Amino acid sequence: MPEIALTNKAQNDLENLAEYYVATVNDEFAEEMVAYMLQQIDQLQLFPSLGRPSQVEDVRELIFERYPFYAAYTLKAGQVVVLRVNHQRKQQSTDW
Repeated sequence: MPEIALTNKAQNDLENLAEYYVATVNDEFAEEMVAYMLQQIDQLQLFPSLGRPSQVEDVRELIFERYPFYAAYTLKAGQVVVLRVNHQRKQQSTDW
């Protein structure tokens, strides 16, 4: 079973999302959203091909059904490496 690793950029993305939603909605919503995203990311341990193929080679996208975000990830050396967490409407970046 592969381990899950978040890059610094992916961790920063989650922190920035939490801060934004604390300021615009409330603490409870922000905590619930980030917890849901992390729970979905954890599913990649059992199902590493769960996400859809990306336009970027060797990168997959895990869509968060409850929220308009996705996690871009790749499989490297027995790990699922989460590269970024982005809004679905944001122009796809390769700034991993």
